[in-house]
Formats: sequence, C-alpha cells, structure tokens
Amino acid sequence: MIKCINKIKNLGVFSNYTRNSELKDFDEKNIIYGWNYSGKTTISRLISYLDKDILIDDDYKNLDFEIEMADSTKITNLNRSESSVHVKVFNSDFIKNNLHFDSESEEHRITGIKFAVGDTGNILENIANLEKYIDKANIVISHISEPIRIFNSFDSKFTAEARSLSEILSLGRNFTKRNIYDYISSWIGKDLNDFIITDETNLQKIKTDATSQNTGTIINTTSIPHTSFEDLKGKVANVLNKQPKQTNDEELLSSDNDLYNWVKEGLGLYKKKGQNWKKCAFCGSVLHTERLQKLNVYYSNEAAKVKTEIENLRTEINTEIRKFENFDWSIKSENDLANSMKTSYVQKKQEYTSVFNEYKTLLIILQEKLDKKLNEALFLPMEIGELNNSADTKMADWIKSVKDVFDQSNGIISEFEKKQEESKEQYKKHYIASFLISEKYRELKQKKELAENRVSAIRSIVSQKEQEQKELRNRLDSVDKGKDELNKFIKIFLNREDLIIEVTEDKYFVLNRNGKIATHLSDGEKTAIAFSHFMVMLKSLKDEGKLKDYIVFIDDPISSLDANHIAQVYSLINSFFFEKGLDTSQPEKNCLCSQQLFISTHNFEFYSFINKATLLGKNKHCTQFLITKINENNSIIKNMPNSILKYNSEYVYLFSQIESFKNDGYPEEKAYIMPNVVRRFLEIYTLMKLPGDIGEIDNRIKTLLGKDKLFELKILHNFSHFTSFDRVTKHSELILRIKDVVDDVYTILQTDSSHLESLREGIGY
Repeated sequence: MIKCINKIKNLGVFSNYTRNSELKDFDEKNIIYGWNYSGKTTISRLISYLDKDILIDDDYKNLDFEIEMADSTKITNLNRSESSVHVKVFNSDFIKNNLHFDSESEEHRITGIKFAVGDTGNILENIANLEKYIDKANIVISHISEPIRIFNSFDSKFTAEARSLSEILSLGRNFTKRNIYDYISSWIGKDLNDFIITDETNLQKIKTDATSQNTGTIINTTSIPHTSFEDLKGKVANVLNKQPKQTNDEELLSSDNDLYNWVKEGLGLYKKKGQNWKKCAFCGSVLHTERLQKLNVYYSNEAAKVKTEIENLRTEINTEIRKFENFDWSIKSENDLANSMKTSYVQKKQEYTSVFNEYKTLLIILQEKLDKKLNEALFLPMEIGELNNSADTKMADWIKSVKDVFDQSNGIISEFEKKQEESKEQYKKHYIASFLISEKYRELKQKKELAENRVSAIRSIVSQKEQEQKELRNRLDSVDKGKDELNKFIKIFLNREDLIIEVTEDKYFVLNRNGKIATHLSDGEKTAIAFSHFMVMLKSLKDEGKLKDYIVFIDDPISSLDANHIAQVYSLINSFFFEKGLDTSQPEKNCLCSQQLFISTHNFEFYSFINKATLLGKNKHCTQFLITKINENNSIIKNMPNSILKYNSEYVYLFSQIESFKNDGYPEEKAYIMPNVVRRFLEIYTLMKLPGDIGEIDNRIKTLLGKDKLFELKILHNFSHFTSFDRVTKHSELILRIKDVVDDVYTILQTDSSHLESLREGIGY
C-alpha cells in the first residue's frame, strides 16, 4: 500500500513538488479533488509507474520521483525495475491504449478479456500447482538475472552516450549506439587503457581540433589557363612584315575583300563537287577549265596565303578573348574557400573585370593591325610598332595570384579535414573507453554471460510448464463470457441497449450499434465503454481472488456524463469495491476488496456523491486531498480544506479562498489561482441568484446590482472579454489587477449582507 508521495520532478505540472510535512498519509481509500489541468491525471500516471511493466513515456525521460510504501520501502525512478507493486489505473492513457473507435480501420477492437469459469476440479488444481512451480522458478530467474538486467541497461546508456558524443563532435545522426558496439567488437583482446588520453592539456587540444568549424571545398586547379598574347604578337608581327608578290592579279577580287572571300569559298565548293559540277550555280554559265585554273593560281599565290594567315590569326585572337570571357574561376563563390582565404578571393574577384577588359583591348589592337594589313598594305611590309604589354602582364599576374589563393585554400581545407578526422577518432576512442572502464563494462559482461547460461537452463523447463498451463487454461477461457460482462457494465452506465459488444471470428470484441459497427460515439459514451472495459478487467482479477493484491486508481470516470450517469457510476464503484465476508473476524463488515483505492475527479457533483457515500467518504480509513495549481508549471497536493469537508460545498470553499486572500493582504504567491477562483465563485453566486439567466456572468452582475448604479465595477472590465472559465487563468494582466477584482467581489456581496455574514460563519470567520 502507498503511504505518501515524497517528491515529483519533471512530470507535467509537478515540475518540482516536495511533500509538505503537514500532508496526511494515504489510507486504504483516498479521494482526490481538483479542477481540470490541476494534475490529477498526472498523479494517476505516476502511480501507474510503480508497476515496473508500465513504460515511462519518452516525454518524461527526466522524471525524478520518490514514493514511500506502507512498509517504509521507497520506490524511485531509479529502482522501479525492482518493484513488485501491482497497479490498475483508469485514466486517459488507459482509454488511448485500449480502445479505438475508428470505424474506417481494423483498429476498432477492444482487447479480449478472458476468464476462468466454473468449477473445473483437478484442472484448476493442476493450474495452481503449475503456477506455484513457475512462480518459484521465476523468482530464481529474477534473482540470478540481476547481472543480465544490469548489463542490459548498457543499451540505453549507449544510446545516451552516443547522443552526448554526437553533440560534442557534431556527428549528427550517423553516430549511434551501434557505432559504440562496433568499437567494442574491434577492441576484443585489447587493453582499454591504451585508448585513454591521460594528459589533460593534450585531451583538451584534441577536443578543440575535433570540434573546430571550417567551410569550403577542394577546388581543382589542374586546368589553369594562361595568356597567349606573346605568341599571338609574334605571329601578327610576322604576318605584318610579309610582302607577297603581285602575280596574275584579279583586279575586282583584289579590290573587294567580300568578293574575294565569296569566290574563294565557291572555288572550294567546286573542288568538293568535282566533275559533276559543270555550270556556275549563280548565273548558269559554263565553268571553263581555263578560268578555274586561273582562279586556282590566284588563290594559291603569296597574297592569298597572307590573307588566309590573317584570317586564321583573327580566329586565334577571338578564341583567346572567349577563353577569358568564359573563365569559370572568376565566378566561384567565396563560400567555396576556407574561411581565412575568403577575403583574398573576394578582392581578386573584384579586380577581374578591369584586368580582363584591359587584356581584351590589347588583343583587339592586334586584330586592328591585321585589318589594316589586309585592307591597306597587303603587298607592303608593316611594323607592329610599340605595344604596351602591361595588360598581358596584369592578366598573367592575376591568374597566378588567384591560383595561389585557391592552392592555399585547398591546403588549409585538406589539412584541416585530415587533422579533424584524426582528432575526432582519438576523442571518440578516449570517450568510449573511459565510459566502459568507469562502468565496469567487461566485468559486468562476464557476469551476465554466466547468468545467461543458468537462466537459459531454467527457462527451458519453465517454458514446458507454461505450455502445459496454457493448454489447461484454454479449456477454461471464454471470450463470450468477457463479451457478456462488458455488455453488462455498458448497460449499467448508459442505461440503454443499442450499443452492444459482439465477438468476431478471431475472438476479438467489436462495438456494434443496432447490428452495425458503432461510429460517432459521444465523449460520454466513450468514457462509459472505456470504464466498462476497465471494470471487466477488475472483475476478472476479483473472480480469481487477485484484486486484493492490486492498487486501483480511478481518474475522472464520469468525464462528459450527465448527472444520471454520474450517480450510476458512483453507485457501481460503491458496490463493486466492498464486500462482506472478507474479514473472517467480522463477516458482516464491508471490506475493500482491492489493496488500496484512489478516486480523483474534477466534477464536484461526483465528489459530493463519493464524499457522502457510507462505504467511501464517510467510512473510516478514507483520506481526502485537494490538488491545486500554484503557478503555471507547478501544482501541489493539500489536505482537503474543512470548508469542503464540512459543508460538502465547492461554493463555500471558493469563498474561503477569496476571504483568506483578502485577509492575508493579497499575497503575490496566491494571485495566480485567484482569477479562476473569483470567476467560478461568481458563476455559482449569480446563477444561484438568477437561475433563469444563462447569459454571460457580467450581465448577471449588472442585473443584480441594478441599472441605476453610477459606477461600473472593475470586475466587469476584467471579465468582459472572457466567455469561458478556463481562459481566465491565461490572462496575466488580470493577475496584476486581482486586488481590485477581489474588492469588487465584496462590493457585490455587500448588497446581500446576510448572505455574506452566513458565508463568513460557514468558514469559521
């Protein structure tokens, strides 16, 4: 049985809860009341974690708790794997994990609950004997399996260590626990100390080298262009100096360069066509052999050769210009370079346009000189003259300097990557080896392997016994019985018969309404079906005599149900959990048939039912608690206030909170909850005074005060933008004005002085 919860950290609204010394211990029966989102479901979830078979949600991986049991043992997040506590919890998690109402999928089934039925004589005796044998064997297995459990914890530890190492070295998702296992495999037979870096200064340097940041990529510099100006200049000078002889002159062709090129091209076409081409394709005249021979002589003379050489040189010069127009190095991004070389490259890149334009201009001068030779001095020698070669020098120097920048960048990147990879590898080995040594991995592995051999032998026998037991139980199981029980509970809760559970061929349950799979169930129906399923599970344990070994926690079983259904749920709980004859010394006494019972709710009407119940709230061995928020991230568990216990009234309790807040001088630490308290109090008060007015609260306040009042209360301004109770708690500005709001409450109550005095008497003021 649970005695108390000593601490809770990092679990929902219980971010840092420590038990108050004045808080009562839990008893056999426990009633917990609190508003929505105050933390009731969170407490039920925590209690479920006492059962070691319940997995803790990943969202609560940093959960830290301590729960003290009646025998003074303490169960924590660290030793819960050793817990022998059995717990059954009904809450929103139970509904999510057990029921699916999606009629569009195959997941609309409820897990079948099987029961042993009837008096089966020797079969039951054999099952019991087998159960005892298996239990004893499992105890032995559990005892000798401790080294296995300890060693298996390395799997989760490796996950955490891999994540930590990955974050340190920025390895991303490529480094996982699998990589750690790979290192361990490669180190078989090796001393782990060989991988430890003992010098702290050296270790820090290796870590720094491994985690340094660098950008850029290796740039290929093998195809480096170079300027051809000097070569072109020499060729141009040679052509300009030539003086071909004038022979067999064709005056018309010699005087018009366009005609010269046109006829030359046509002569080439004729040669390709050969004897098949007898006439001029332009005028249709016969092509005479004498004319063709004369043209061949003309185009093969020295002047023709000089012209051809000039055209070829112009083409070479144009190729040189295009080579630097399409120079891809000039459009590289600085992000391709190492950090330290980016500025140098940007500077060189900015120079390129100017350098290229000067070089292009120099090349065009060569072309112009060729044009002059061709058009004005073909048969006369020409000097190339003085040329300013600085543009060629600038271009050559620019190419060399930008190559140097790329070479330096490549060297930095290449060396950096190599050095960083080496440092990362050293650090990984040091980190993993240090962890393995500190955690005594190899020693624990040896113990684990010895334990596995022993466990394997015992489990082989247990497996045989379990198979025998399974075969016997199959003769007792009845899915149809489970269906009947579930339908019985649903009928009690909903007081209707249109929603029925049927059994499928594969022995699973299916929800049907009037012969069809039920869809569009209300929240109230879902709650009733889920709770019915839970009660069938408890009844199974009860019938087997095992419920007395379980702690039962029921969290808000009446969510979305109306008053009639609430009463039915209360009545069922009150009757189900209490039986006569359990105490042989007092056979007429109604005793709790579970080890311990917790019931939590946000519904005050349901709380009132169980508080007044003879076997629950009013009976001894029942303790009541209130869960309330103290700020956005923290809730506390308190003893149930006398204003609720004495009067069984939420209204009186709310007034006690307002009165205490006012009398204590409006303390800041209590201001967080007061907007909620005031709003709820005024909702009840105004509806009590004006039950027929279902409008907004501010309108009811105005009606009660009368339209002839010359002032408007600040409370009207503060609540004017709220249409729901829960939204008030999210309005931080209201908290800052809560003193004025509370004072306005008393302004309203002073119009009904006898009621105010009665409230004060009710809380013992």
